Amino acid sequence: MTEGRKVNYPDEQIRAAMAVKKLSMSAVAEASGLARQTVGLIANGAVDDLLLSSLSAIADAVGLDVVIQLVPRHEPVQEEREPAAALG
Repeated sequence: MTEGRKVNYPDEQIRAAMAVKKLSMSAVAEASGLARQTVGLIANGAVDDLLLSSLSAIADAVGLDVVIQLVPRHEPVQEEREPAAALG
């Protein structure tokens, strides 16, 4: 796995689904329309910038769904404002 990953990389889920369905890298590559080398890199967690289109194609080929969820990192910053000067 690559250091510094901020999200859970799907390599283990992909390999598990491939094992359950007894799919080879070549079969997944053919079904997904991706190169066998690309499928191998993704399935082994060796891609730093994973394209959503590639992940979606592989997920479809192995019977998985891709779900993306956005969650807040922290509370929004509240700006403190100076009181408005009195109009005179």
